[in-house]
Amino acid sequence: MAHKDRELHREYCREYYQKHRDEIRKRHAEYYKQHKKAVDEKNREYRQAHYEDYLAYQKEYRQQHREEMKAYFREYNKQYYIRKKREKLLAKENGYFKPKKESPIVGGKTFRLDTCPVCGSREVGRIGNKSYFCRSCFREITQHKIYFYDKEGIRRLES
Repeated sequence: MAHKDRELHREYCREYYQKHRDEIRKRHAEYYKQHKKAVDEKNREYRQAHYEDYLAYQKEYRQQHREEMKAYFREYNKQYYIRKKREKLLAKENGYFKPKKESPIVGGKTFRLDTCPVCGSREVGRIGNKSYFCRSCFREITQHKIYFYDKEGIRRLES
């Protein structure tokens, strides 16, 4: 008997819902709007009350973060320079560190020619490792010496 009653109740509810569907939906929509409005007002009041506190917290946090980063990089740079100094000292002690010879032609650590040191021409081409050839004065230039070619095509050291 209880099963039949349950079925009758369900059927009654279905019919009632179908008849009053629009009214029920309107009531729900109204309730939702009122509820949302109340929640929004409450949130707005809360935000207005705590916004200045939030800004002060953000400012304090940024300042603290800035100070932490400054201290971190200060310490990092100290350690970096200490490590570099230690590496140089070790290299000197072990004989790895030898001062490089300066090139008499270029006068720097790296040997690269853009213009000829003899005639000043820009017609300089690379012919090998650290060696160049000037097409205007027919001279071969290496890092420490300058050669010229005589009429027979023999390479001779320029004095």
